[in-house]
Amino acid sequence: MKEEYTDNKIKISIMDAVMGSGKTTAAYRLIKNNLCFDYEQIFFISPNLSEVGGDSPDLIEPHVGRIRKDLSELDFMNPTQRGKGKLWDTRKLIEENENIASTHQNYKGFVKEDAELISSNNNVLVIDEVIQPYEEYSDISQSSLSILFKGGCIYVDNDLLRWNHKDFPDTIKDKGYEHLDLIKLCDSGSLHIKSGLKGYVLIKELPIEVLKAFDEVVILTYMFESSIMCAWLKSHGLSYEYLDVEFEKTEQELKGSFKSLIKNFELPTSSKVIDRYNLSQSWWANASNDKINKITKACEAFINKTGYKGVAKKTILTCPKNKENSVKGKGFTRSMWLASSTRATNEYGDKTHIMYLLNKYPSPIIVNHLKRQGVELDQDQYALSEMIQFLWRGCVRNNEPMDVYIASARMRGLFNDWLNDKFNEAKETLPIIDTVYSRAA
Repeated sequence: MKEEYTDNKIKISIMDAVMGSGKTTAAYRLIKNNLCFDYEQIFFISPNLSEVGGDSPDLIEPHVGRIRKDLSELDFMNPTQRGKGKLWDTRKLIEENENIASTHQNYKGFVKEDAELISSNNNVLVIDEVIQPYEEYSDISQSSLSILFKGGCIYVDNDLLRWNHKDFPDTIKDKGYEHLDLIKLCDSGSLHIKSGLKGYVLIKELPIEVLKAFDEVVILTYMFESSIMCAWLKSHGLSYEYLDVEFEKTEQELKGSFKSLIKNFELPTSSKVIDRYNLSQSWWANASNDKINKITKACEAFINKTGYKGVAKKTILTCPKNKENSVKGKGFTRSMWLASSTRATNEYGDKTHIMYLLNKYPSPIIVNHLKRQGVELDQDQYALSEMIQFLWRGCVRNNEPMDVYIASARMRGLFNDWLNDKFNEAKETLPIIDTVYSRAA
């Protein structure tokens, strides 16, 4: 076993490059030429099954996965639903020292106690796109929380919710107890609790121990400094370095392609009222029918201005999911809604029109939590990186022209500044340490 799986000496390397630069190809080369010789086990995770392979309840046949095809000689295994489920199977594969390809969601199922198992191997974790280490936990009602507090079942310890095992030692043994998952999260130190305007706010955090248990972590992404994952590492005092990689295309070349291929539409004066709308999640939650109708009219104007007919099936829009049907109008009733957080997939490369109807901000609950940990998150950088990732889902990734309507004046300004090199990300001031190929066998 390693000296100590909670040691802060873990090596974290960032491969940071714009989409389309050949980052995945470079990462596979790193795995094949370096990591497979340096480590006995490689654990690769991605947001999408199409990248890692595996089964899903909505699939007739499991995905093969790009990494299993491109690096077939390394025999990556996918956790399956055998036995007690994918997470149980993942643990078995770790015990068997197999190379593993799985999803972010499966990896995020690990609990603090899994760190010891992970640390028993000589291994590396390769993360395709940043993971989201925090999420608002809503699996228990405010009334149930109040009852548990009043009954002395739970208490707060330095902002963490804890279960009172001293007075209620046998509850964890009751497999039918409705709050069994809550007890497990309390025991792993994964639930932060805050007081909010409408009661208690719970934040579920991925245990940092399940990251630190690996010998090395390699993260593939773009604009890492703007991510919540970067802030999470900083909040735990973990350092990282950028890999010096020669990619197939430079950022300037790709920005030039963006400029020539993306038509970022400015709508007529009659639609400029939209620029005065905030378009944040909270704005959408309280927007009147009249305001939403104006957004619909602006989207119709965008579709009409492109001069194309029958583009609905090739159109993506993003807005709050519960507002999708309210927004859809003439010419795009059959368009596809897609979550604004979508990244690391090429499934939508046939889409020629994108309507981005959000003014993107990170969760204020998570932002405030990070502030209390002494970490500031640049919300403009965050918004820009999320939107660029989303736009890259469309046909521009295939070097084809794409029509885009960005409804928010703020988001449109951030995008134009980025295209014209007026937006400088903080990482450009950081030194680049190490090189990808310095550890070749």
